[in-house]
Amino acid sequence: MEIENGQYSFESLQAPIAVRSNVINLGMQTLSGEIIDPKCYFGAMNPGQGKPHISCAARCISGGIMPVLKYEVNNQNKYVVLVGLNGEEINSKVLNYIGIPVEIKGNLSSIDNWGILKIDPKNKIYIVDKY
Repeated sequence: MEIENGQYSFESLQAPIAVRSNVINLGMQTLSGEIIDPKCYFGAMNPGQGKPHISCAARCISGGIMPVLKYEVNNQNKYVVLVGLNGEEINSKVLNYIGIPVEIKGNLSSIDNWGILKIDPKNKIYIVDKY
């Protein structure tokens, strides 16, 4: 594509206006579930489980796909994105816990119906017998 000044050229606009999100802080929570990668879990391996899922999830998360904790409330699966205290990626911190039952403590919030669990990467993720 070639861009030139003229009738069909792009026109610069003002800076975009920030969109307000509906943020609801749900406070400190301890959630039990399984760390998954949403790309393959909801895609090619729908639903992912077993050794192939763990291997795939480890590759995806180590490659930059956001880690998600799948947990259950009233027999319904729920999902929260796992991030650091300031919203930074923590992928390398959760690699040893993918696909196994874990318990994680963090500050839970909901942003436009997306669950976000901000965790301190220095805190321990606990392996549990079952969730």
